[in-house]
Amino acid sequence: MRTCDLPGLRETLEKIDLEKVGLGKGGQPVAKVLNIPGQTFWTRFGVPPQIVTVLDGLFEGLPWPEARALVVALPEAIRRPGRDLRSVIWRLLAAETEVMRNHLGDLARGMFLDRLAGQVGQGLLLTANGRLWRDGMEVLDYLPRTLPPATGWDRDALLVLLDHDCRKALKATVLALLLADRAIATAWRARKAAARDLQEIRAGLVHAQDDACRSVETALRAFIATGAHAAALAAPSAEGRAEAADLARLIGYRRQAACLLHLVRSE
Repeated sequence: MRTCDLPGLRETLEKIDLEKVGLGKGGQPVAKVLNIPGQTFWTRFGVPPQIVTVLDGLFEGLPWPEARALVVALPEAIRRPGRDLRSVIWRLLAAETEVMRNHLGDLARGMFLDRLAGQVGQGLLLTANGRLWRDGMEVLDYLPRTLPPATGWDRDALLVLLDHDCRKALKATVLALLLADRAIATAWRARKAAARDLQEIRAGLVHAQDDACRSVETALRAFIATGAHAAALAAPSAEGRAEAADLARLIGYRRQAACLLHLVRSE
């Protein structure tokens, strides 16, 4: 998968319009303008679907002008055709994992989660460099599903929320890595398959890609949530916790946007 037709990508992304596309949870404005019947956007432009998922998620957290400016800047950040951007998402998740590790100090199981986060970060960098990470299933065993988190702004509830979101972010990240491995294996099968089997194999590839995108989206939202709850815990007064969390969410979305463009330029 290599980038191509950057003028066409730029022209298509500039069509994103608030009135025509809509905005809000699940709106997917970027995916909507990039998709055309019978052809996937990653074959048209060589942009990995996980990057489009990140861009759509940023539309939910950033003010509309900021989000649109970010998307329109993507072709310029790509710079030239023929670039392979598949490792960008793993480096973005690795950066978010390191940010999250700064929020674990108040948790009773903070050292344990920090160790797991370190392992996940290593797995992300190995994958970004085209190497196999063999510890994914083992790490996943240490991240069981937690009970629905508490609600409210008191300290005990925020600690429960922070712990929950840290685990959720790590689990979704590991699942994205495992699903990416499945997609690679499926693509390899397609290269060697007989023509009669290609339709079924390609359908499996699309399902694996979709599942990986959902896991990436879940992970990035959970990373934002950890920052919000950590900021609420650090607020000087209980009355200011909600405002601190909202500000931290906006800062988190802006951090992810800036990091994404930086990685696209430098990859």
